[in-house]
Amino acid sequence: MRARDFIVEEVGTEQELDSLKAACENWMEMYFDANDINTILTHPYSQQFKKPPAGIDRLYRGLVVAGGKIKAVPGKSNRKFIAYATHQYGAEAFLASLDTGGRQVIIEKQFNPADFVLDFTGLYESLFPEQGLHNRYQTEYEVWMRATRYYQTASEKEVVKDTAWGQTDDGEPGRGNLSESTYQEHKAQLRDFIKWCVRKLKIRQQLPRIRFQDAKEGPDQHRTGYYDDNDDIMWVYTGNRNLIDIMRTVAHELVHRKQHEDNMVKGDQSYPGSPIEQQADAVAGYLMKLYGKKNPEIIE
Repeated sequence: MRARDFIVEEVGTEQELDSLKAACENWMEMYFDANDINTILTHPYSQQFKKPPAGIDRLYRGLVVAGGKIKAVPGKSNRKFIAYATHQYGAEAFLASLDTGGRQVIIEKQFNPADFVLDFTGLYESLFPEQGLHNRYQTEYEVWMRATRYYQTASEKEVVKDTAWGQTDDGEPGRGNLSESTYQEHKAQLRDFIKWCVRKLKIRQQLPRIRFQDAKEGPDQHRTGYYDDNDDIMWVYTGNRNLIDIMRTVAHELVHRKQHEDNMVKGDQSYPGSPIEQQADAVAGYLMKLYGKKNPEIIE
């Protein structure tokens, strides 16, 4: 008998874990509410993950700074806890999942075992072993820490990386290994990524025509992609962009395709900050986390 099978028998059947699995999925997709948090923290199965994993010394968090100096750590919870990564790579992966510009930094904190709340990654991997990576200290190992003043605040002195994602340290656009057309260089992987997203999003209808282009046309020069349901076309800008940024745009626009398929879009809801756009950003970020964990080379 496997250890996980034994644990399931002790705390309940697989069916009784459904509520916990749903709550964890909602957290990963950023659709959670107070009930989800309560389920995660109080479910009997979660209790085994309330002891800190061995080897934690430092914690890391990626932040997007809107302006001025760093003062606080945004919380995606109700401030009962703050999520941190146990490796800097994890904070970088988190920033990579965001479709946000501006100044992006990574802060480093001391790990205080007394403030440890939950080994979320350990819990998630145990519930969904088919989705997990097992050497997670080299990727994004998420732990929850008590929302003390120390973990809620941040300062410039704690910054260990201060670079917008995809930028070089001197502030110039970072080309890395980019050629003139990232699409031509990574055509096969982008095609595989599209198929992967289709499976994850459970898109049933035929895909639109997808056009990758190195140059921007028309008045919307700020756009990096769009999906037009009327013309059944998806356009993605690829010029001088990192592969992971292109993939994030692809995922975002495919979410819009799924929204239209499920009749979720009513009228003109494509304005910035709309519920439809917020959902597309959140789901695209979640997809990039999953794909990046299985394909870490896209973040290099």
